Amino acid sequence: SEDRHAAALVPTQGEASLFDDTGELVRFVAQHPPQQDQVAFVHDYQSRRWLPASDAFFVKDLELVTPMGTGIVAFAERSSAESFAQPRQAPVLRWEEVLNAH
Repeated sequence: SEDRHAAALVPTQGEASLFDDTGELVRFVAQHPPQQDQVAFVHDYQSRRWLPASDAFFVKDLELVTPMGTGIVAFAERSSAESFAQPRQAPVLRWEEVLNAH
């Protein structure tokens, strides 16, 4: 619904699974670990460019409004994530950390 929040699980063959927000992808992957031929992608919250989730920096703030109410957004750069997280006193997490925190 909003591209800055969109996420996807993309197989090397077949159709991608699309998610309305990053947290929805996190929830799905935590419950259904991806196969070797699948890659999780998220949108950078600022530029709205796709990037592999494993390369992203995540901010989790339950007061942040996201399409599915998960409060998780992704950034391509650590500095951008830290600047966004600091006034919210929210953590900056890597992909494995956000999965484990869910």
